[in-house]
Order: sequence, then C-alpha cells, then structure tokens
Amino acid sequence: MDEGCTITQFDAVLMVCTALLFDVIQVGLNIIMLGLGFLVTWIISIWAWLIFYLWFKIKGVNFMRWSNMLKLHGGGVLEVVPIPLLGALPVWTASVTAIILTNAPWSQRVMRLAKKL
Repeated sequence: MDEGCTITQFDAVLMVCTALLFDVIQVGLNIIMLGLGFLVTWIISIWAWLIFYLWFKIKGVNFMRWSNMLKLHGGGVLEVVPIPLLGALPVWTASVTAIILTNAPWSQRVMRLAKKL
C-alpha cells in the first residue's frame, strides 16, 4: 500500500466502472466484427492505458513498483495482442481492480471483510 495514494472509494467505483465500460465496448466490437474486432480494439486499449495511467498517477499510485507496473502494463499488453477472442476478456476491469485493492488506503479493511465472508 502506498502512503501517497489518495484513491477514495468513490474514485475506485468510477475507475472500475470506466474499466468495465472499456471492456464492454471491446466485447461489442468483437461481436459486431465477428471476431475480427482485435483489428480495431487496440486503439481502445491504448486509449484506456493512457487514461488509467494518468488517473492513477494523479491519485498517487507509484508505478516504479514492479507489482503496479506489471498490473497496468500487463493488462494493456493482453488487450493489444492480436489474438481474436483475448480482447473479450475483462482484463481492464481486473487490472484496475487489482491496482486499487493493493494501493488504496482503505483496501486493507475491505480485504479483511472479504476474508471473513
């Protein structure tokens, strides 16, 4: 957990919803283009990577840590790779959620509650 991270719960909900929107758009393009959506979805993936990188930097997430860097860049690489149905996976949502849960100051309480359930 980063000390300088200022991701609030409201920010986290907005980030996850934005990531989900990117994933839904990519799945929609893959369906409309009958599996050839990866020819266009890489543009959306680059745009999503830029948005989330800037958003997380503004909120104080340190991308000099390998774990954060791999989570964001790994999600971007998985979406850009030209394998037809790989873009249909909710990779952006998973990457953003993982970064939030490992960096947000309130995430430790959420993780303890999840373990109790």
